[in-house]
Amino acid sequence: FFVLSLVMELSRELDEIDQELKQIETQIETLLERQQFLQSQKELIQSQICSQLVPREPSCSQKKENNIEWSAKNFSWSENVEAARKNTFKIKSFRPLQLECINATMSGSDCILIMPTGGGKSLCFQLPAVISKGITLVVSPLISLMEDQLMALKELKIDSTFLNSTCSKEEVNAVQHAMVDKKSGLKLLYVTPEKIAKSKRFMAKLEKTYEGAQIHISKLMNCNVNKV
Repeated sequence: FFVLSLVMELSRELDEIDQELKQIETQIETLLERQQFLQSQKELIQSQICSQLVPREPSCSQKKENNIEWSAKNFSWSENVEAARKNTFKIKSFRPLQLECINATMSGSDCILIMPTGGGKSLCFQLPAVISKGITLVVSPLISLMEDQLMALKELKIDSTFLNSTCSKEEVNAVQHAMVDKKSGLKLLYVTPEKIAKSKRFMAKLEKTYEGAQIHISKLMNCNVNKV
């Protein structure tokens, strides 16, 4: 009876410890998110202050870039873009702003695209990923969105996968091996912001991937514009 009572008491203590650990983990996650938000706000404010105090004349390269006709179809990659549109994605024509965004991405220029849900944002990074070397990293906070897009990509026979909290250890190892394997055909890798913020192992693999091949990093913000 004494042993049984002792075991029950220890079990209760263990449950309390587990609950407290979960609470601490939740608090840490909340603090990390807050830290990232404050850091981004700090950098934004610093940038705004600098731009007000030291106004700069646009450089020659910036002026030239501003005059580029991004809707043109005479870039060095235009034939590949058209081929991928027709043969890989089976699309008759681009929607408004898709071609402009794709051309800007292929040129290596920074591009921010804001579209409503269903506007065709995904194609703007998926198509460049298909015709480019290396892996395109897509950062998305929505696991359900990842799953939907991966299902569509697999139907198009585009090698793609994701890493998130639902992945098994074996799946994670397989993906991270593919990231650094030059013979891998992986084109799109979807990850959550938490994976980048908390996984040092993933970041180490990402650095090796970057060193070994060209990598285009796209940030996917899938949100309803009406709610912003």
